[in-house]
Amino acid sequence: MAKQYYSILTEHGTLAFAKAVGNKTPLPITHMAVGDGNGSNTTPNATQTALVHEVYRAEISSISVDPRNNKQAVFELVIPENVGGFHIREMGIFDNQNKLVAVANCPESFKPTLGSGSGKVQVLRMILLVSASDAVTITMNNAIYATQIQLKPKTITANSINRVDDEGHSHAIDEATTSQRGIVQLTNDTGLDSDKLALTAKAGKKLAQYIAEIQLALAGFIKNDKKSSSVTSISEDTVATSKAAKTAYDKGVEALTRADAAQQTAVNANNNANGRVAKSGDTMTGNLVIQGAKEGGFANGLILKNILGKLGAGSFIDFSNGSNFPQASLHFTDRGNFSTGGAILTTPNGTGFDKDRREVHTNFNPDGRLWVKAYGWLHDFFLAASTFWDFVNKFQFYSVTGPTSVSRYVKIPCKDGKGIKISFGYTHVNASWQDFNLAEDFGTFLIAIGVDRGAARLPIGMEVLNNKTVRIHTGGPAGVNFLFVGEYNH
Repeated sequence: MAKQYYSILTEHGTLAFAKAVGNKTPLPITHMAVGDGNGSNTTPNATQTALVHEVYRAEISSISVDPRNNKQAVFELVIPENVGGFHIREMGIFDNQNKLVAVANCPESFKPTLGSGSGKVQVLRMILLVSASDAVTITMNNAIYATQIQLKPKTITANSINRVDDEGHSHAIDEATTSQRGIVQLTNDTGLDSDKLALTAKAGKKLAQYIAEIQLALAGFIKNDKKSSSVTSISEDTVATSKAAKTAYDKGVEALTRADAAQQTAVNANNNANGRVAKSGDTMTGNLVIQGAKEGGFANGLILKNILGKLGAGSFIDFSNGSNFPQASLHFTDRGNFSTGGAILTTPNGTGFDKDRREVHTNFNPDGRLWVKAYGWLHDFFLAASTFWDFVNKFQFYSVTGPTSVSRYVKIPCKDGKGIKISFGYTHVNASWQDFNLAEDFGTFLIAIGVDRGAARLPIGMEVLNNKTVRIHTGGPAGVNFLFVGEYNH
C-alpha cells in the first residue's frame, strides 16, 4: 500500500544538504511554516519552492538531537493559543536564505483560537533522519496538544505516578538504592539489615554513644598496627615490641665489640704513624713511590691542594741542588674566572746558588696559549690550521674548453680583496691574425704572451684590445701556446 502521508527534500534542500556534508559545515534551518493546501490535501513535490497555501510561519521553537538516535534532528514549532482559525494539511522547513528545504503533507487538523471558545497550544514536531547513504528522509510525529490546566504540576508524593488529567500532571519518583538517587524511608532502628532504609539523627546519636563507650574501653589497648618490630623507625605513634628490643640489644653488643676492635686498630695505626712522614710537614731521606694499576685511566697520583681558593692562590713543586734556594719549579696558580694556568721556572747560567735567581722559562695560559722565554708567544710564529686551510681553499684551478682552444685558469688570492688570475693553454689561428676572447674578465691589468706550437717557430704578436680580448698576430695559420696574467677581486 502506497504511503498517503510522507515528506521529501526539495531540489534546493538536496543540494544544500550535499554541500553541507561535503564541506562539513552545518546547514542553518531557521523557520518552519504550515499551510491549508488551499482547502485540499497536498502531494509533496521536490520542485516546490513554497507551500501550496501558507497560513502561518515562525522561527523554529527548538532544534535538538533525538536522545534515542543521534542521527535524528528534531525540529519543533509551537503555535500559541491566540493564533489559529485555520486547517493544517502541509508543513515545511526553511533555511536562513528563506528557501524551502523540505516539505511534507499531514492528516488534516484544525487550529482554533481563544476567540472561538476552544483555545489550545499546538506543538508540531518534524524529525529529520539522515541515513548512512546520501538519502535523507524527513519523518513527522503526530501533533502534541496540552491545555494550560494539564501543564499545571501536582504535588509529588512517594506514591505519585506518571499521569496527565484535567487537574494537571504528576511524575513518579524512583526509590533510592545503592546505585541511584531517589526517595528513601527513614528509621530509628539501628539493628535492621536493609539497603532500602536510611537512619535518622536519633539513630545516629545512639550509634555515637555506642562508639564512645567502646573507645573508652579500648583507651589502654595497643592495636597491632601501633606495634612495631623495627629498630630504625622514628615514629612517635608506635610502640616497640620485645623483638625490637632484643634486636636493638644485639646490635648494641655487636657495636661495642666492633668499637673495641676499632680502638685497637687505631692504637696500632697511631704507633705505626709515629714512624712515618708527618702530615704537617717532614723530611724524607728516601724515594717517594706512588704505585697503582688501573686500565683506561689514572691510577694513583700526587695531589697539591691550596684551600685558599682565590685569584693568585697556587701550588708548586721545587727542585734544589743542595742549596737553600730552589733552582727550578713547576707552578700552578688560580688565574681568575674559575681558570688555572701554569709556569716552569728555571735558573740561568751564573756564578752560584747563593740566592734565588729563578726566571719564568715557560708559561701555560688557561686559554691554551704558550709563552717561552726565548721566543715569546708561540702562536705568533705558527698559522692556525683553520686559517691555513681557509687560505688554501681560496685557490681555484679549473679548465675552459672552446672549439679550437683549451685553457687552464688559476686564481691566487692576495690581501685587500685582490688576487692574481693566470690562464694558460693553446689555440689555433686560421689567418694572419685572430681575436681571442677570454672566458673571464682580467681586470684593469692584463699581460699576454704567446709562442708558436709548431716547428717553424713563427714570431707571435699578442695585442691586448681590452681586459677580455687579445688579438693574436701570426702571419699565417699556426698553433699558439699562450699565457695571460691579470687581476681579479675576491
